[in-house]
Amino acid sequence: MHMRRVASRTDGQFFLLLGLTALAVVGAGFAPTYYLGFWFQAPALAPIVHVHAAAFTAWLLLLLSQTLLIRLNRFRWHRILGKVAVGVVVVMVISGYMVVLGKPRPTAASRAFIFTPMLSLLLFPLFVAAAIYFRRDPATHKRLMLLATIVVATAGISRLMVMLGLDATHYRPYVATYAVLLLPLIAFDLARFGTLHRATAWGSALLLVRHALHRAIANTEQWQGIAASLTPPT
Repeated sequence: MHMRRVASRTDGQFFLLLGLTALAVVGAGFAPTYYLGFWFQAPALAPIVHVHAAAFTAWLLLLLSQTLLIRLNRFRWHRILGKVAVGVVVVMVISGYMVVLGKPRPTAASRAFIFTPMLSLLLFPLFVAAAIYFRRDPATHKRLMLLATIVVATAGISRLMVMLGLDATHYRPYVATYAVLLLPLIAFDLARFGTLHRATAWGSALLLVRHALHRAIANTEQWQGIAASLTPPT
């Protein structure tokens, strides 16, 4: 049995559970400022933020619905929604960059901060593209789609941490994201195969490379100049 081709009912249940988890934790994190903003009297959001949030929500719902459609053997609808997902990804990435670069970053810390979100908005579509390439390999496809979601889930989880009174500074939101979504995948692979699936292994490495690159680049004079040129003046 070739490990990368493995797909089973157990796989479907596991990825459905992680899809629900991603939707729940990210949704809860954005509830006070977006989903239930009217209730919490949140300040008005710029139109582009609404566009990005709507696309982000659509992505989470698509991730969940695609898993359900496969479990129900609705392959035609799965393919149709897969094409819709490509459009959602394009909107997410473009609007994401517009949100990140759309406001002044007057301090060195704020200019350093945007390095990882900008890199993540590059890594996210790359994971999705790889998932589409391996669409006939269910085990690889599912893991790459989940990894794409993990790339962008930190924003919601960091807000959830603040809501719960937890320290959300530095790398803690990323650690929390990995604890909630990545470590279960690693544990599942180890239990299922006795080793990491190659998509999990390579994907996890790329996720961690983001932070190494941030430490190496984000505070350099070169990046500070680039970030200042890309963002509006104060």
